[in-house]
Amino acid sequence: MLLRRKFGVFVLLALLGSLIVPAVQALQPQGAFSGQLRAFWVDAWNDGFKTPDQIAQLVRDAQTAHANALFVQVRRRGDAYYNESIEPRAADSRLAPEPFDPLAWLIQAAHRADPPLQVHAWVVVMPVWAPNYSTTDPNRHVYYRHGCGNGCSWEDPNNWMTYRYNGGNPVPDYQLDPGHPAAAQYTVDVLLYLVRHYDIDGLHLDYIRYYGADYGYNRVSVDRFRAAYGGSGLPDPADEQWKAWRREQVTTLVRRIYLEALSVKPDLVVSAATIAWGDGPNQTGWENTSAYRSVFQDWRAWLEEGILDLAVPMNYDREHDPTQRLYFEHWIEWEKDHAYGRGVVIGQGAWINSISGSLTQAHKALLPSAAGNHAVGLTFYSYAATNKDGLPNSEFYHALSQPSGYGSPPFPTWEPPPSLSWKASPTRGHLLGWAIAPTGPLARVQVFLSGPENRTLLTDGNGCFGAVDLLPGSYTVTLPSPATSPLYATVSAGKVALAGPGAPPAEPAVRALLVDAAHDGFKTPDQVDTLLADARAAHLNALIVQVRDHGAVYYRSDLEPRSTDPELEPGFDPLAYLLEGAHGRSPRLDVYAWIPILPVWNQDAPPSDPRHPFNLHPEWLTQDVTGNLRSYGDYFFDPGHPEVAGYTQSLLVELLGRYPVDGLFLDGLHYPQQGSTIGNAIWGYNPTAVLRFREQYGYPGAPAPGDPLWMEWRREQLSALVRRLYLAATAVRRALRIAVAAVAWGDGPDASGGWEQSQAYARVLQDWRAWLEEGIVDLAAPRNFDREYRSEQRAWYDHWLAWEANHLYERGIIVLQGAYLNYPEHTLDQAQQALGVSKGVGFASYIPANLYADPNGNVSNPPRQPWFYSPEGEWWLWRMLALPYGYTDPATGLFTATTPLFPGDVAPPALPWKDTPARGHAWGRALGPGGVALDGVTVTLVLTPSGTLVGHLRTDGQGYFGGVDLEPGAYEARVADAAAPYAVQRASVKAGRVAWFMPSFPERLFLPRVLWAD
Repeated sequence: MLLRRKFGVFVLLALLGSLIVPAVQALQPQGAFSGQLRAFWVDAWNDGFKTPDQIAQLVRDAQTAHANALFVQVRRRGDAYYNESIEPRAADSRLAPEPFDPLAWLIQAAHRADPPLQVHAWVVVMPVWAPNYSTTDPNRHVYYRHGCGNGCSWEDPNNWMTYRYNGGNPVPDYQLDPGHPAAAQYTVDVLLYLVRHYDIDGLHLDYIRYYGADYGYNRVSVDRFRAAYGGSGLPDPADEQWKAWRREQVTTLVRRIYLEALSVKPDLVVSAATIAWGDGPNQTGWENTSAYRSVFQDWRAWLEEGILDLAVPMNYDREHDPTQRLYFEHWIEWEKDHAYGRGVVIGQGAWINSISGSLTQAHKALLPSAAGNHAVGLTFYSYAATNKDGLPNSEFYHALSQPSGYGSPPFPTWEPPPSLSWKASPTRGHLLGWAIAPTGPLARVQVFLSGPENRTLLTDGNGCFGAVDLLPGSYTVTLPSPATSPLYATVSAGKVALAGPGAPPAEPAVRALLVDAAHDGFKTPDQVDTLLADARAAHLNALIVQVRDHGAVYYRSDLEPRSTDPELEPGFDPLAYLLEGAHGRSPRLDVYAWIPILPVWNQDAPPSDPRHPFNLHPEWLTQDVTGNLRSYGDYFFDPGHPEVAGYTQSLLVELLGRYPVDGLFLDGLHYPQQGSTIGNAIWGYNPTAVLRFREQYGYPGAPAPGDPLWMEWRREQLSALVRRLYLAATAVRRALRIAVAAVAWGDGPDASGGWEQSQAYARVLQDWRAWLEEGIVDLAAPRNFDREYRSEQRAWYDHWLAWEANHLYERGIIVLQGAYLNYPEHTLDQAQQALGVSKGVGFASYIPANLYADPNGNVSNPPRQPWFYSPEGEWWLWRMLALPYGYTDPATGLFTATTPLFPGDVAPPALPWKDTPARGHAWGRALGPGGVALDGVTVTLVLTPSGTLVGHLRTDGQGYFGGVDLEPGAYEARVADAAAPYAVQRASVKAGRVAWFMPSFPERLFLPRVLWAD
């Protein structure tokens, strides 16, 4: 969640598994790299990063040692030392309480250090429990949900634990079995959630392996093995097919982690801390190493296939023991020569050595092999235990960088972390896909890949398949029936291509995603990168991002204060960074700046910043008929106060002058709703607004809420505001798309008595139908937030869409669909329906994107009970929109297959009135004697020289008036009650431009500069 370092991102996985490959006799050196990795393992069993003070000391110690990276254990046993997690927070009495987030704090401290430090999140993968261990939340901990903690038996398919051949559990740890597809999926979900939510430089995965040759006897895994190879009963631990099976389960998990992680963050470097027990492979043969034959971790094959960027073998040998000294030397010699175009980082066991012994081993590790090959770097286990003799750790930190009695320092000067050629300047890419049938994933089936190169792949237990280091180009993927086949993918260098169905020609449409300020999504560079990856993977073409929230902004402004959102990274300009990534990469994404206009504050205490508009202009607030200022906790500015329009216009003009947004998405353009009913709108009683109304219509006192004239006057205040903002924004940028969020609550107009009985028109006074008809919005965006699983709301959705399709008025509609209220397959259904009647669809929201991704989703009482929150559901929809996919309902265990709605990219639709306009617009200002603005006067618009009457306009509270979609030509605006020379004003209207009505002399002093852009 913090600023990504220029030197890249590393994922270090302690991957302990296997893939069958032939022995390779030739030396296979590392890929090209520059720099040197120098790191410490920082474990969670000891102190080191559990409080802000510990983190400050950790950074100082690393800098003393001239280290440039930290491997920090953030998952110990199925728990989390970080707050944004699928799993419960660690039950550690030494961990500072929430809201302290140790990983986020460490990332910030390490990245801001000078020189900076990389942070690698070290995750223990398969072990999830231990005797006498504890958790902060048994309901969420995987050991209780899917292990012995819930009392399930070995026969229970919901039991994800691995077992020994004799039926016992592993000691000292209880472990997930990677041969159980649900356990593997859960593991991927945990890691992907971490990668998506934190700007880690590395993900260090530990214990991706079995404990020994007699482990791996989970019932589901054994049944899958027997289904594949035949036979019955438990296979013997020495059975070669059974050994190969277990290597395959670990390897497929590694492959999927690699590809899933890179699909979100292409510059992620995936590596593994790997087993290096006993003597080296040159002495024993690779197939006789413990990694290969005992724990089924074929990490040599992972490097050779390329599903690992860096191996980090744990060379824990004692330098003072002659036998172990040879082990160390044999292993590191072999490691440097067997990287297969990737890299090796030597893991050294400082805790079992003297300081001088560790320095000796460090120098050996950094020397080239006899063949001239180098390791990428060196890491020490551990930060908390640096020597066997009980000497202070500070002695070791200093000895690494300074001359001492322990020997010469291996790190006399600071070096940057390595830049890896296959990451920094890639020439190959990768592919990821799923084989999904209507009844579920197709496990362990062959997939045939053809294109610039041909390969045969094998799906895992979840139907996932993938390939790395492919030549760029177009590929066809052939799958067995009944999966959707063929699939297609275009591989580009350094990226993960997702295999999807062929894209038939599709009509241009807006495919938008709403990203609100209440959740993560765009507040750090890392969040923006993830957002862009999700949007492109889903074949979307537009992002609607909330950059103003209750009077504070998420961009650079001189008019309003910067948001105090704690998630917003200091000094970061989210809108600028988002625009750069959306416009500068392919496919291009449009960006709409989402601006709620009238809601200005929502807290009991006033804003702390004196520049906040709530503090500056409390006289602009609306109130209800009783004088109450808050509606459901929100304060609103009143559109009936004349200054509100001018202020809002300045705000939008400033934004458009600084940022090349493609559109504005104007929200909150309605009166508050609390207490109002249809035909009885109780808001809008700002004293200045009431006085204006009384003066215009001669009312002796405040009008009643349901007074028809008062209702219509307030509607016109909103319409005048929309009209003015449309003309001002279009004057700055002619092709700008201007969308307005529209109220579409309850049943559709045709089913509820007509438009005049709708909640938009008669309750919150938002006559957006008239806005479309007049042409003062380009796109209306009705909030059709209805739950498909409720028959009443399903009918509302159908009724609204039918009405919307018949009320476009030569403008456009984007249907806003309530993804966060629906199951994913219902969102696909509603979106398909929306695309048949509108210019596009906007999904609300990015986070959460469906019921199972919403922590508060149970308030909607969905039918699939018990309701269950699944953070991994955060990315379900983005996969389902573009790929043959599906998901397992976490409450029922039932699988739902989905058909992609967007199998390919499409361009946003052309808007003829913007892109090839035949008409233009004009606006002006009516002033009376003394330059006083004329409020609510009639302006007669005449085409000259013919004198043809075009229509009548009405001024707003600051005297502004305007008309849209005018035929090109010369016009006169004849202003009632205006003083000369403002009584008759003239403008020359040109297609696609906004003209300004000029009085008889060129007086411009009262006009903002933007009005003269054309």
